[in-house]
Amino acid sequence: MRLAWREGFAVEITMSADEYCEYIMGETNVEAAIAADLSETDARHDFDQIFAPLFAGGARRVGFESELALARRAGDEQAAID
Repeated sequence: MRLAWREGFAVEITMSADEYCEYIMGETNVEAAIAADLSETDARHDFDQIFAPLFAGGARRVGFESELALARRAGDEQAAID
């Protein structure tokens, strides 16, 4: 496979503190820490200590840097995407 096209872009989603906490709990090394004996309750408490001030006014727009990449088989002579 070889890279045929790539483009970076930003995505913004409005999230409540609870929604962001659920995202953090599943998208970082929290799962590994829980597997290594950190309780989920302690992980959520740590989240509250770190992020609660950011959500004190309610839901916020959270930005994510993203990238879309397309690959094709090496040797494929199909025209590149414009």
